[in-house]
Amino acid sequence: MHLPNLQSDSQANTVAICGRNRDRAEEMVRKYDIPQVYTDYRTMLEDGELQAVIVATPDDQHYPMTMAVLDAGLHVLCEKPFALQVAQARKMLDKAEAIGIKHMIHFTYRWMPHFRYLHQESDGRILT
Repeated sequence: MHLPNLQSDSQANTVAICGRNRDRAEEMVRKYDIPQVYTDYRTMLEDGELQAVIVATPDDQHYPMTMAVLDAGLHVLCEKPFALQVAQARKMLDKAEAIGIKHMIHFTYRWMPHFRYLHQESDGRILT
């Protein structure tokens, strides 16, 4: 979902992708013409010449990855759930705000047309 949206934005330039499965990541590199591929996010953060990162991983990886992104001084968009524990979420937020980094939680489906339709038809009783 993120890659087509990034490609459609003239202000975005996707320079790297990281995935646990190198073959799948390389497939995305070819499909979306991304210049760099990684299988270790730490290496990507060090070598990728990045300004921002999207963390779209299994939930248990959101906290350590987002903290690593913040440690690298990069802006971050993290998929939900932001963290598995409130204390982790608070640390992530506090760190981002302390260093002045832009940070967001992405609600993947909230703005999709079919969910907006359901929300409208239910008079706001769902998806609030």
